[in-house]
Amino acid sequence: MNSNGRGRPRTRTWVEDFPRIDLRKWRLLDWLRPGESTALYLEGMPSFAATFARDGRTLFLWYDDTNQNLAAALPVRYSARHFGGQRVFFGCPDCGRSIEALFCRDNRLACRICLKLSYGCQSEATLDRYGRALQKTKARFDPFREKPLKQRWRTYFGNQARWAEKKRRFLRAVETALEKISPAFRKIPRKT
Repeated sequence: MNSNGRGRPRTRTWVEDFPRIDLRKWRLLDWLRPGESTALYLEGMPSFAATFARDGRTLFLWYDDTNQNLAAALPVRYSARHFGGQRVFFGCPDCGRSIEALFCRDNRLACRICLKLSYGCQSEATLDRYGRALQKTKARFDPFREKPLKQRWRTYFGNQARWAEKKRRFLRAVETALEKISPAFRKIPRKT
């Protein structure tokens, strides 16, 4: 059963339920420097000890807990960018794919695909999905405010049209949900 006691049981395991090692956060904090050691803190787990090899090609991770032991040597890959510089990736220990985030599940570090994890939004109901899309659009464009000073009219009207379309989809999903719940709702005449 799902959280409200109806429907099929949840069969997917979600990314949000497991701790992750995310290179995107490391780049912002400038943690990856060859030859240095540091401690990593993941939500829901004790701290990892990490050492970045001097050649800059391997990251050694380990942590020891009374219940779990984990040690891994992760390959680090570099990709050239078009306008100079480079981008850093982990190599997945299982499949070898270049990735930016590793997840820890059952004493195993691997990518999301190898661990068969999915995102929570992949299992959302239609109403939730449309509601989230409407909130996301409203965060970028407030329909009850005037046009920002330096924004082009074409952009403003485009944002307004996108918000109106997402609101229409959300209201149609609410209407469909109400029809499923209450047969009396079907008898109310609708405006078209």
